[in-house]
Amino acid sequence: MGTFDFLKPSRSNHQAEFKPFTFYSDRHQRYENGQPVYGLQQCGRTFTVEKNVNGCDGYIIEPGVGYIVRATNEDTGRDQFAPKPMKIVSQSAEKVELRGYLTKARTPFGYVDFDVSDYGFVVYYRDGHIDKCVFHMYDRNVYIEYMGSEQKPGLSMKTDKYSKIIDEATFNPFKITTDPRLNANLKLPEMTSVFRRELEDLFDKLSGIDGGAKMWGNMLAGYAFSMIESYYKNAGYVPKVIMDQILEQIFNALRTSRYASRFSSVTLIDLKDKMYHDLTTK
Repeated sequence: MGTFDFLKPSRSNHQAEFKPFTFYSDRHQRYENGQPVYGLQQCGRTFTVEKNVNGCDGYIIEPGVGYIVRATNEDTGRDQFAPKPMKIVSQSAEKVELRGYLTKARTPFGYVDFDVSDYGFVVYYRDGHIDKCVFHMYDRNVYIEYMGSEQKPGLSMKTDKYSKIIDEATFNPFKITTDPRLNANLKLPEMTSVFRRELEDLFDKLSGIDGGAKMWGNMLAGYAFSMIESYYKNAGYVPKVIMDQILEQIFNALRTSRYASRFSSVTLIDLKDKMYHDLTTK
């Protein structure tokens, strides 16, 4: 089982080249035919751009080609839209443009040709940091601009229910902290593919055991616990933004693993509720 023993807290977010990432937006604006509509929406969305390692569920695509773009609605913990296989079509220091391509998608009638090039995802950078992401629906002349949090990670966490759990906890053995000074500008390395491989190895061992859903759930929680514990042993505390990123990457690894169907009813919120409760309750 892998650990974060190599990991040191870092405040450097410099991005010299395009790398897979997770981006949180707390507000977005929709545009139709170039005009803003509906007003500025204040709600959380998390975007993940990951390398295509094993293909993408729901599509027939060649493993190793391009990237998979995903979005999570933080109000529900469920997908904001279906995962989109994309390739980089242009790249500069200021922005990277990804766009879908012709593939085959799964339908109730089998796999059919599906032109994902109707969709695009553009990542804009400022001073080496992701400033905003824009999701395009070219066939409808619609795009949605997702802005990053107005405050640095950690400074607005007091409105988060998990921050309240931490701040009110009398039991906190891993020293999970919401202190803004210990949370600002922290970025977890992209570990989704590592998590996926290790989770599949764990679940392979369970596949022949009659333990029921509870055993599978406990194995997932135990794996998440071990990753958070590894960070704590290395740093002496766990910033809340790092704990959230660990859980987000584990969840993304889970839903792209061979065992995703076993956890189809589990949301990211379910995983967070479980881990924040277990790590602050004797």
